[in-house]
Amino acid sequence: MLPQSGLSSTAENARKAGGQITASFHRSVAMKVISSVALLVLASSMWTSFAVDFFLPMSFHMTEELLQKTKALCIKNIQMCWILTYFKVSEPICGSNQVTYGGECHLCSGILYEDRTVIKVHDGPCEHSSDESEH
Repeated sequence: MLPQSGLSSTAENARKAGGQITASFHRSVAMKVISSVALLVLASSMWTSFAVDFFLPMSFHMTEELLQKTKALCIKNIQMCWILTYFKVSEPICGSNQVTYGGECHLCSGILYEDRTVIKVHDGPCEHSSDESEH
């Protein structure tokens, strides 16, 4: 029969070893979670760096045909706007109503949800314009 002190020392060693395995397991899981999150953030960043506002036709003269083409493109692409605006700031564009919009998504929002009759005139702010937020 083993002395009592030998048993408690063996039990103590087993408890310590179990604690070390548990701590090691938790560190391993934590590192996998951190790595997965970092990879997801990196992938999102890469995607948004290549994401651009969708193309809208430009003209200084609005026609019914151009307005309908713009509306069709807005309807097709408006869902993309909800994703893009969280990740990427758009460049301003000038509308035919001489209002500077915060990008194609904002112009399409005005066309589709505020019933504005407007098309894109050019990239960049309008020369003599107020922000769209004032309208």
